[in-house]
Amino acid sequence: MDDVQEITLQYYNDNAAEFVSQTQQVDFTGIQQAFLRRIPVGGHILEFGGWFA
Repeated sequence: MDDVQEITLQYYNDNAAEFVSQTQQVDFTGIQQAFLRRIPVGGHILEFGGWFA
């Protein structure tokens, strides 16, 4: 692993709990729908960033 990857991984590890606590109850429906409207018919999404508990 190179330095950039290590720094990035450390950042995520250091900030994961705070990120979850600040975003767990946020309703992203509006922004998700706006994003999906921009996907052309037959288009694909590699990763939508969803996490469901």
